[in-house]
Amino acid sequence: MAYILVISIADLLCQDAETLNSPEMVDRWITQVDINLHELMAEQASAPNAIKQRILAKVATLTALKRQVTSRVMGVGTVSRVAWEDVESAFARRIRTGVIINLGHMDLGAFLKNANTVFQEEVRRTLQENSALKVNAVLTCYFVQHNNTAPDPKTFNTKNAPILRSTDLSKWFETNVTLSLFNDLSEFQGRDSGWTLLNISHLTINLNRYNPLRGSSYIKIPGAIQRRKACLNIKNHHDHHFRWCILAAKHPAVANGSRVTQYEPFKDELEFGQLEFPFHPKQTRKFEKLNPSISVNIYALEKHSRIFKVVPIYTTPTPKDLHVNLLLIQNHYIDEDEVTSEEEWTPLSFHYVLIKDLSQLVSSQVSRRHGKIHVCQRCIHTFKTLQQLQSHGTDCLHTCRISLPKGLRNKHGYRDDVITFRNYKHKEYVPFIVFADFECLLKPTEGEQGKNTRSINEHIPFSAGYYLHCSFNEAYSGYHGYRGESPAAWLADELVHLARRVQELYDNPLPMQATDEEQFQFETAKQCHICEKPFLSGDIKTFDHNHLTGKPRGASHQSCNLNYQDARFIPVIFHNFSQYDAHIIIKEMARRASRISVIPLTVEKYISVIQYVPECSIQLRYIDSFRFMASSLEKLASYLPEYPVTRRTFSINFLS
Repeated sequence: MAYILVISIADLLCQDAETLNSPEMVDRWITQVDINLHELMAEQASAPNAIKQRILAKVATLTALKRQVTSRVMGVGTVSRVAWEDVESAFARRIRTGVIINLGHMDLGAFLKNANTVFQEEVRRTLQENSALKVNAVLTCYFVQHNNTAPDPKTFNTKNAPILRSTDLSKWFETNVTLSLFNDLSEFQGRDSGWTLLNISHLTINLNRYNPLRGSSYIKIPGAIQRRKACLNIKNHHDHHFRWCILAAKHPAVANGSRVTQYEPFKDELEFGQLEFPFHPKQTRKFEKLNPSISVNIYALEKHSRIFKVVPIYTTPTPKDLHVNLLLIQNHYIDEDEVTSEEEWTPLSFHYVLIKDLSQLVSSQVSRRHGKIHVCQRCIHTFKTLQQLQSHGTDCLHTCRISLPKGLRNKHGYRDDVITFRNYKHKEYVPFIVFADFECLLKPTEGEQGKNTRSINEHIPFSAGYYLHCSFNEAYSGYHGYRGESPAAWLADELVHLARRVQELYDNPLPMQATDEEQFQFETAKQCHICEKPFLSGDIKTFDHNHLTGKPRGASHQSCNLNYQDARFIPVIFHNFSQYDAHIIIKEMARRASRISVIPLTVEKYISVIQYVPECSIQLRYIDSFRFMASSLEKLASYLPEYPVTRRTFSINFLS
């Protein structure tokens, strides 16, 4: 495992790059970098495929740092703000790997704009010797998080996308690199809050061999497909087998259908105009325009766990009098579910065969039964009956099936045409809400935990407090605090007791106490105060009231009144709950719960936690206010003009 040592040395050299401040130090460092690059390339040639990727990433990083350090310390090559450097790669499909190095940009958009220009120049140079490429990019940046001053490198990869000589390189880069990287970066910073972009290191460009999907000379059908006896493979040794497949469908041969001689008398019946051979599937639409009575569908094969699956790659928008189904096969298939080495790469060639029976071709990938099935030629969905296929055809003609939501049935049994808001209970304030927090002491620790983590301080909670706010009665509101051992256990007990006290309020609803004026308003009401729709003849009008206070709220439909229920949960809000407080209380919470439900961000971070209290219908929902107000408590509190709850709870002398 010599590559482990070589990679470790590369990591140390990357760390040393920030400490270089003199030409002498830079010269010694560059000498070590050159030695390490040579060793990395030697290890890359014989390393496993996954390790090759790691080694190539280190080579790219060291190459970028070498140029950046030279520019920063020695002032060499500072005219341009980006630079291209070629690096060696041991991947079999790889034509060229280049590193676009950032030499001064702080803004990612500006860096990618300059990188686009360099990218176009180098790709055009490569396209002079290669007609087609598959290209992807890897962006390397450094981030810092919160109070951690050590920068952490992060990489963002784009998908491989083809480039031909006719491709608009500027638009390709904008779509496949710039937009993709901005989306990934935005998603990363939104998913893992606290990361801040420190600097942009480099953009690695991988240029790979690419064989466009294009029919070529004769190829045998894979054995598993041949045994289905659903295809006709015409034995020709030139590039016009697309022509022979169409003619075979138009003039079926009684015998020896695989021979070209059966169709040569009809070879001038088809119009091809300026279409090129070997025939590319993208030319099919033009072929159909040149031959208005013919429509064509083209399918291909995918290999999953050693089983071939038929997939469409071109489907005609309008089937014509003569409809032809073709299968584009290739000389070599890569199993999509197996990990293969880059060394196994084989140049691909393609060949068209005529599908005589699509149902017979597809049936074995759907069911082991040998009965006839009906296949949708557009999406390869199968059906047992012709009627099911015909009803499916209406939806499948559209690019995307659109299913509009259906309204609820009204009292006459018909569905409403208009979808409206109906969860009226969500318009009410929750009766109770809790704001909680912990205070911790930092105890210095020694020793390392894990391979890349060092423990500095242990957070020991010594105090907990919460403020309960009631929306209908201030007498229930108040602050409660505790200082001592196991504050997490104390807070967990307090919240469970609170849930049970709220349960008692719900179990003993107060009767409605309406004045004569409120009774008169109910009797003369013309519309429901909940849904704000008028009362119709036959509607049952009920007097809605708050079960916790006994105060009437107004006239309502019976159905609206039944839906208008108070919330059976208590929100418990911590600031930065996901990153901090959850780790303190989660164990005590679990000990006092019949069940825990979480919305996880990672294995250790939770967006929200729901605690189900035993023998109680009231839930405790823990949420993180930092996700709605991403700032410190000190800054958020500075926006308040006064502190009535704090002044009411603590003395004025204490505040001063």
